[in-house]
Amino acid sequence: MLRVLGFGGARVRVTAPSVARLGETLEVAWRVERAPEATIVTVSLVGAEVASRRYSARTGISVVTERNNFAVRPIDRRVCARGAEAHGRGATEIPADLVPSLAGKLNQVVWAVTVDVSSATEMIVREEFPITVRP
Repeated sequence: MLRVLGFGGARVRVTAPSVARLGETLEVAWRVERAPEATIVTVSLVGAEVASRRYSARTGISVVTERNNFAVRPIDRRVCARGAEAHGRGATEIPADLVPSLAGKLNQVVWAVTVDVSSATEMIVREEFPITVRP
């Protein structure tokens, strides 16, 4: 899988398998371009439970979604020269005792490679690249 996302001039590229299995090693290559203020890039594998609740009121039905990260596995972290193009590769094991991807009517378990690009004082961009994790 190669996906490219851009925000505010920053462009993030990630190359990783779109499907992985519990207990396997996930290898990821990444690149950040056009981020002149970027000095820190953090790449992680994040597993999260996404739960939706429905509320009824006189005016209609509202759906509130909550997200809880249950696994954050570091893949790579780089400190780069300001304005320089940043790139790297890394790997992490997906623990065999965690939950694979699943989707229900109101609950889901989602996995994504997350790239956080920041300066010394603020977050510049956060991009998520979804993957499917199978048992």
